[in-house]
Amino acid sequence: MVEQRMTSNEAVDIVERVLKALKKAGADDGRVRLDGGISRDVRFARNGITTNANIRSLKVVLYASVGTRTAQIEGNRLDDEGIAKQAAQAVANARVLPESGEYVPTPGPQDYDKVSAWFQNTAELTPEQLAAMAGKVISASRAKGVTSAGFVSAKDWLLAVGTMNGASAFHRDTSIKLTATARTADGTGSGWAGSYARDLNRFSADSVAEGAISRALRSVEPVELEPGDYPVILEPQAVANVIGTFRWVMNARRADEGRNFFSKEGGGNKIGERLWDNPLSMKTEPGNPLMLSGPFSWEAIPQTPVTWVDNGVLKELPYKEYWAQKNNRQPRPWPWAWMLEGDGPTTSLEEMIKGTERAILVTRLWYIRFVDWKNMIVTGLTRDGTFLVESGRITKPVKNFRFNESPVDVLQNVSHFSEPVTVDGGTAVPALAVKRFRFTSVSEAV
Repeated sequence: MVEQRMTSNEAVDIVERVLKALKKAGADDGRVRLDGGISRDVRFARNGITTNANIRSLKVVLYASVGTRTAQIEGNRLDDEGIAKQAAQAVANARVLPESGEYVPTPGPQDYDKVSAWFQNTAELTPEQLAAMAGKVISASRAKGVTSAGFVSAKDWLLAVGTMNGASAFHRDTSIKLTATARTADGTGSGWAGSYARDLNRFSADSVAEGAISRALRSVEPVELEPGDYPVILEPQAVANVIGTFRWVMNARRADEGRNFFSKEGGGNKIGERLWDNPLSMKTEPGNPLMLSGPFSWEAIPQTPVTWVDNGVLKELPYKEYWAQKNNRQPRPWPWAWMLEGDGPTTSLEEMIKGTERAILVTRLWYIRFVDWKNMIVTGLTRDGTFLVESGRITKPVKNFRFNESPVDVLQNVSHFSEPVTVDGGTAVPALAVKRFRFTSVSEAV
C-alpha cells in the first residue's frame, strides 16, 4: 500500500503559517525549516533479520529574531494552536537573550535550481522488498559459510524553508542504502561492501553480497607487515573516508582567524593558492546525477555549483552569512554533497591493481579523528579488507594498520585515478593509486 505523502503545496503552506505566527507573536525577522518524511529500514545480524522499522516523522524548526536577538526552538505540532504556541515561545526566548553583533537579516526571495532527486521506484519500496535485499546477503553468506550483519534503509524525505523576508523553497528526495559486513567462521577474515542510490535502478544488492563475502574469504589469516610508508590503492569508500575530512576543516572564518589548515601565514586564507599538483578537483554540483543534493541550505541560501578546488588550486571556502557580509562576499553554505574528480585519462580499480608492482589495497578506513587541525593530519584504521598487491595481483591479506596522514598529501601523491562513483549520501569519488601512505602501527583488530 502506498502511503500518503505531504505535497509541496502542503509543506509550503505550513511554513507560511509558521512565518505568520512568528510575526503575530512579535518577531522582527524569522526563519522556518520543515523537514521529515518516511523512513523504512531492516537490520540483520548473524545471518538473520533482527529488527525492522517504518517511521514517519516531521518537525518544524523556528528561528525568531527580536532586534538582533535570535532564538531557535523545534517541535512537531502543525495545527494552528500548536504553531502559535511554538512561535510565542521562540519570540519569548529571543527577548531574554543578549544582543548579537553578528546578526544578519534572513534572505529575501531567491532563485533556486530545480534538482530532481525523488524517484518513485525508491519511494514505494516496501518492508518486504527491503527484507528481500537483506535476504540476498544472508542467503549468499550462508551458502559461503560466513556470517553477515548489516543494514538496509530507504527514505522519502522533504525539506521546506522560508523566511519573513520572502525566501521560500521546497525539495524532496529519495535514497536507498545497503551496507554489509561478512565475517569468516575462524574470526580472522572480514569484508565490507555497500551500495547507495537515490534511484533504485542505480542500486545493487547483489554487488553488496558478493563484495562483502569475497573480501571476507580473501582476508582469512592475514600476514603482518611492518608499519611504514607504502604505496596504496584506495577503493572509493576509503577515498571518501579520508578526503571527507576536508569538510570538517573548510571554513572561511576559521581560516581568516588563523585557526585551521586553510589559514594563510600573515593573515587571511589560502584561496588562490595551490594545495596539490595533481589535476584533481573538488566540486559541488547539486544537479549532477552522481550527487542529486538539495539546491538550498537550511538558511534558505541557494546551493549552486561550486568548484572548491580546481586542479589543485583552492578557489572557494564556505562562508556563513555574517562572515560573508563582513568580507563583502556571497554566502557559501556547507555543501550537502561533493565530488572529487580528475581531469585526464582515468584508470579503473582493476587496471590499477594489474599495473602495480607492490602496494596495499584498502577497502575502507574507520574511526578517523584529527591529530593536527593546522596541518590537517588525521588518524584512523584500515578495516574489513586490507590486502597486499604484488606483480599486478592480490597475493595475500594483511593485518590492519593505524595510519597518520594528511588528505592533502594523499592527493599530492596520487598517480592514477578512476571515474568517480557515488558511495554515500551523494558523495562521489574515484579510486586512487597513491605513491605514499603512512601506516604508523599494526592493529590486531579484524
